[in-house]
Amino acid sequence: MYRKLQGNKWNYTAGAFGTFTVPNGAFITQITVHSSSGTGTVSIFGGASIPIGGDNLCLRFMHDMCGGTLANGNATIVFTNTDSYFVEYFTGGQG
Repeated sequence: MYRKLQGNKWNYTAGAFGTFTVPNGAFITQITVHSSSGTGTVSIFGGASIPIGGDNLCLRFMHDMCGGTLANGNATIVFTNTDSYFVEYFTGGQG
């Protein structure tokens, strides 16, 4: 069973490639990314690079476990060799 999503303010960011720093206390609900080159990758919070493979990748987090409060400062999502990305997230108190 999924836990209730925390937050009351929906937000998003979008771009072609680069690094998105997740706001402190925010919870990611979805990451969508496209790479037509076949060499695109996304890395979440300093983890392994996820290959995009010349198509779309959509990751949905139906819980509040993918949050932007990290002690090691790696609350970033890095998009490399991508054409476009969209990240949606919640901030604020109880949802």
